Amino acid sequence: MLHKLPFLTPPPNLSQSETFPLADSLSNQAVIVRRIQADSTEKNRLAKMGIFPGARLKIIQQTCGQILLQVYHSRLALGKSLAKQILVQNASSSYQGKNFMRLSELKIGQKAVISGYQSNRPNILQRLLEMGLIRNTEVEVIRRAPLGDPIEIALRGFHLSLRQFEAELIYVEPKETKSP
Repeated sequence: MLHKLPFLTPPPNLSQSETFPLADSLSNQAVIVRRIQADSTEKNRLAKMGIFPGARLKIIQQTCGQILLQVYHSRLALGKSLAKQILVQNASSSYQGKNFMRLSELKIGQKAVISGYQSNRPNILQRLLEMGLIRNTEVEVIRRAPLGDPIEIALRGFHLSLRQFEAELIYVEPKETKSP
């Protein structure tokens, strides 16, 4: 079942009382899915669209009967009845001030610690884990190809090249750089 895979998980001290239905979200609001209260068929259908616990969504527009969402680089519309079954949390409060971002967004020379993953494709997630990209591992962006793909990173004493789409699946917490 796709919704039970180890996606980006919230820190243990995160309060679930701050969740609300996706249908109650505002336009231009960024949210993180916390729970889906639907049957397994519906959960799997949503997971194939990129909507699962831990997924980051942006509400583009609300109309009478549907919500237009941005999921990764795609846009999709959901009916309000289905949106009421998806419990979300405001993205700005979900990690209590921590500055999470995608590995693909790091600049050359910037260091970060891997915090989680966001993929509904278990084979890709397994491949990332086998390459050593596990939680709490420090990574540094070494260089990018001229068009940005692939990205070369350093971790645990070796260099690794990742495709842009793979780097977008990995969430990191940037390390503070000390000024001289």
